[in-house]
Amino acid sequence: MKAAPNDNEAPFRTLTESARAKTRLDVVADYVPSEIPEYAGNEFIEALGPIRSRKDLAKLMSYHPPFEHLERQHPAHVRKHLMLRLKRLYEPLTDQNNIAQTLSEMIYSGYVHRTPSSPQFHQFLQQSYLARLRGATEQIEDVDPMCDSYAIIGVSGVGKSRLTRRGLAQFPKLIWHPKLRMYQIPYLIVECPYNGTIRQLALNFFSELDKIACTAYEVRFSKRHMTVEDLIREINAAAHLFGIGLIIIDEIQHAKAASGGSSEQKFLNFIVRFVNTSVAPVVMIGTMSSLEMLQSDFRQARRTIGALLSNHKQDQEWNQFLKILWDYQWTKKVCPLNQDLNNAIYERTQGVLDLAVKLYQYVQRRAIDCKSEEIDVKLIHLVADEELTRVAPMVDALKTGDIAKLAKYGDLTLPEFKISATDMKNSEVHGISLNQLRDAIKVYGEERDLN
Repeated sequence: MKAAPNDNEAPFRTLTESARAKTRLDVVADYVPSEIPEYAGNEFIEALGPIRSRKDLAKLMSYHPPFEHLERQHPAHVRKHLMLRLKRLYEPLTDQNNIAQTLSEMIYSGYVHRTPSSPQFHQFLQQSYLARLRGATEQIEDVDPMCDSYAIIGVSGVGKSRLTRRGLAQFPKLIWHPKLRMYQIPYLIVECPYNGTIRQLALNFFSELDKIACTAYEVRFSKRHMTVEDLIREINAAAHLFGIGLIIIDEIQHAKAASGGSSEQKFLNFIVRFVNTSVAPVVMIGTMSSLEMLQSDFRQARRTIGALLSNHKQDQEWNQFLKILWDYQWTKKVCPLNQDLNNAIYERTQGVLDLAVKLYQYVQRRAIDCKSEEIDVKLIHLVADEELTRVAPMVDALKTGDIAKLAKYGDLTLPEFKISATDMKNSEVHGISLNQLRDAIKVYGEERDLN
């Protein structure tokens, strides 16, 4: 298949062989026949390889940096550099693995009605091209896409963005199909602009596409005034041409920065419209501060089911995570993990994994600097008092579960809905719809007013 109908459509051209050799981002498609009838014969799907089991996906997502016991004998300044490996440590827990599986399912199912060798696929490309030549503003009818939308909302520091990237690492960023003469991008991660503008979000999409496929979309569209429908049409055309399997919009809470309530509303209307007409499935990632914004309009979005991630409880999964983390110890005196140390770390981080890793690193640095070369409970609290002062009020809010305190910090607020309002702070939320959560918040607010 030719990448574009003529040379005048330069941004829509796929890479030349020389450019492709320079990028080295792509792999050559190798098709693995699928046992699922709906997937069989679809080059986009069969190029992704077999569906991974839960266990295999967990292994793939995990990353345990190298560590040698002899490294404890290095000078202090060297050991401090070795500690930077902790930032790359990743161990998926149950929630992370569940979300990664969902993202994988969305990619596979989103390709069901997009078989690149089918006449319908080529028909869409031809219609899209002719519409661009005419400057048409109407939406081009799609080939019955099977697209879902999904939201990952959670407390800051629980690793929403990272779990998404680790979960999608099972797929190449760019696949070259020699027989079809076209490329496939299994997923594209776009960051919501800090100023919450529709135009910049679209340009961010094209910028990320340019980075992967060496195209020139951003330059072309940055010079043109385009309506919302224009932007959606061009994004869909590019997503179709490059076989984009999943579009992830990260940091969706930035939409709240749109100047004025009307601007925020326009941005949300664009997102809803985009989700409902997208060629590829769409995932939105945001902190809890984006929840109220999403609740207002996402009643209209089709199948917007989400994962709500809170801080981890001090349970078996937390203990397993801390055990893995504790093996990376560069102090000269080896301090085995015990329940007192576990309790101290949890008390000062309340199960926010990012904070736990940071605190553990800070404590080791302090132990080395003060020459004690030993980790103990007293040192953990001392370092937390000095290094985590800015997040201390937020950690305290998580610790007490006080809704009034949590409400002060948009990134931490996690209202619950399973049981009565008075017990909300002690319950759990897993995979509910944003509409359900919206209704729960509304009921809870009414109960608070009555009290």
